[in-house]
Amino acid sequence: VVAWDAPNQKEDLLYLKGSYYIQPEKVKYLTDALRPQLAGLDRLQAAVAIAATTQKILKYNMQGLQLGMTAPQTTEQILAKNTGVCTDFSILFTALARSLGIPARVILGLLLSSEGADYHAWVEVKIDETTWWPLEPQATGNLLPSLSYFPLSVLSGFERQQGDSELSSKIEIARYSMAMVGSRFTRIPTLGH
Repeated sequence: VVAWDAPNQKEDLLYLKGSYYIQPEKVKYLTDALRPQLAGLDRLQAAVAIAATTQKILKYNMQGLQLGMTAPQTTEQILAKNTGVCTDFSILFTALARSLGIPARVILGLLLSSEGADYHAWVEVKIDETTWWPLEPQATGNLLPSLSYFPLSVLSGFERQQGDSELSSKIEIARYSMAMVGSRFTRIPTLGH
């Protein structure tokens, strides 16, 4: 694990830029306040501190989840509401990390339980030259119990830049949103039990 402010590699640049949804410039005031607390920490420790900050800012919106309100929001929209679902926690965390120069990305997958599986979003942070570390930005403890989380994809639609094809991003995010709404009504059966 490298220091939180270690130089990044060229291939990490995509995961440091802002996008339509992930807006690092909108959280600069938050990261300016967080930066002194990160002195002497490595990237994983810094990521845990970023997750704690995310949890202080957002409250989980269980009612929104139950009503199927899972469409992705921009960082600015998330900060205006101060509530959200897993996608919102992941987008805000990613904006905070990128504002600090730490490569981060949103992951879509399944959260497995003894009752089945539900669609879920979490983040990965690049903690050294080769390792992407999964983190749960909305739960205490922050480290994923690896057997409970099954990644399906990096949500590249969240990386859409101004001028990029909006259609492919909207299709990917619509599929994700429909999957999240669908998870309200049907659960994926547990495999092997």
